[in-house]
Amino acid sequence: MDLDFFARTTTLAIENKNGKTTLLTADRNKIHCLHLNDSLKVINKLLLLDDPDILVKAKYMGSFCNGNSYSLFFYDDKKRDIINYKINYDSISVSSIKRLDLINDDEFYFDATNLNDKIQIITCNVNNSDIIINELNEDGSSSRKVFSALSLDKASFDIIVKYMLDRENDYEQINYKYDMNLNITQAYNKLYAFDDQLIVTHEDLKNNKTDILTLNLKSNQISFRSVSKPNVKFYSTHLNPSNSLIFEDKLYQIVCGQTMIRLAVKDFYSGATIKEFKIEEDEEISFKNGPILFEAVTSDPPISRELKDSKQLIKKIFNSTAAISLTKSADSIILMKLGAFLGFKAYPRGVNGEGTIYNPSSESAVITGGLQTFPPANNIADSYSKHIFIKSIYSKLAFINSFLQENTYIPIKGEIYQSVNEKMVDYQNIIITNKASMVTFPHKNSYILGYYDDDKKKYNLVEF
Repeated sequence: MDLDFFARTTTLAIENKNGKTTLLTADRNKIHCLHLNDSLKVINKLLLLDDPDILVKAKYMGSFCNGNSYSLFFYDDKKRDIINYKINYDSISVSSIKRLDLINDDEFYFDATNLNDKIQIITCNVNNSDIIINELNEDGSSSRKVFSALSLDKASFDIIVKYMLDRENDYEQINYKYDMNLNITQAYNKLYAFDDQLIVTHEDLKNNKTDILTLNLKSNQISFRSVSKPNVKFYSTHLNPSNSLIFEDKLYQIVCGQTMIRLAVKDFYSGATIKEFKIEEDEEISFKNGPILFEAVTSDPPISRELKDSKQLIKKIFNSTAAISLTKSADSIILMKLGAFLGFKAYPRGVNGEGTIYNPSSESAVITGGLQTFPPANNIADSYSKHIFIKSIYSKLAFINSFLQENTYIPIKGEIYQSVNEKMVDYQNIIITNKASMVTFPHKNSYILGYYDDDKKKYNLVEF
């Protein structure tokens, strides 16, 4: 599409139920709202006369779409404002509400989720560690639910306050709508939203367990428990890298020692072990499909090569961060990636707003670093696909692929195809120079990669 302005950054694309899409992009002075039909042709344009940096600095929380009107919610951490942009293409108008009176002065913003066609804004009280959920409805009404961490025993309360409600921790929200990858699931702190529950998990490497905090939005109950991980020989000078992932009512836990990897599949609610896998340094990996891969998209040119044996994979994981990702095909086959997350390259300024560099350490149970300002900082709705995509561009991984039968978890053979996200990463490596202008979003039965071509002065939308 031809644009009469320079698309400095593109942060958000939101698809409506009628197949239309709103694309938010910014030049140096304004935010431009582009309304696209189901053929991705521009049918309306609006100007949002606000700070264009809001698209980079604010945290997108979610949106409601009704016909040709959109209601978008952002959190401005610097001003502690909830910003509500109302876009109406029928009346050709944009309005913004700079302050929604939902967060009290003694609360700090934690995160936001989308569940049951509502937006959940999560805050924490700095005085008593209450967890507050403000639910926004499409009609503009809201309800406030308070969960008291003090109602739990002291040991649970101490873990929650120290590790799970720390605003400095690096959290990843897990969204099952999109293909997951190791760049996302490597985080030691995760937030899930499913079955009327908000669940926060924390990986306790020192005590080899997964801590689970559950907020039930239906019963208004708070609960906490810890699930032990498989035992692997522990070396006092080096904590064993470990991680977990909740997927379809199962808890997957991976632990890597100096000579062995163990993976347990457990019932999420009971903690009972259903299946276990092992990788030993002097043995072939019986459940992998294809070779052991090492990928460094951060390199110029990008590197993709095979690792020789199990020992090399174990060494990569042991000296970095363990991670596992899971997706399921239409025929109920589980695709599992298991491997090492080896770090991020510095992001160009404008891609994450800071140009920071981040390298994980398996010697710390709490990952901190320069990811807090990564846009969209909250992986809500259709912004999540861009979050996955951008992280894929600046990461290094070593991993295996496996196909597993649903319920039995028996390994099966099959051909591993390149994912849509991987295809988009390859495309941008060759074609795109203006990384800050990129956006990705699902459309119909495919994904769209958008970017501004500086030379041709055009904004391109490519279907994958």
